[in-house]
Amino acid sequence: MSTEKKPEPTDYEFPQLWENYAQLLTQRQRMLQSAMAFYISSDVSVKALYDCEIKLGLPVIHHVPETQQGKIALSRFTSVCTNYTTILNRFKETYHF
Repeated sequence: MSTEKKPEPTDYEFPQLWENYAQLLTQRQRMLQSAMAFYISSDVSVKALYDCEIKLGLPVIHHVPETQQGKIALSRFTSVCTNYTTILNRFKETYHF
């Protein structure tokens, strides 16, 4: 008889991880917005910031949460990703990259 514990749905969902990553994305978004708000000259540093953001990209999540907490966390994360993408595109248009 096996004593191995069967995984629970919450063992794979990590809602706190998504919430933490959403906070990181929010900070990255604020950095881009600050550059645009002060209309920092389009120079090497602004281009480097944009290139860095493109390289970092966004994670792709294939897992569909089963728990309510997981669904809420993923929904918030998806919303943050949408806002971040909008700001990144606006940044690209502002500086003509």
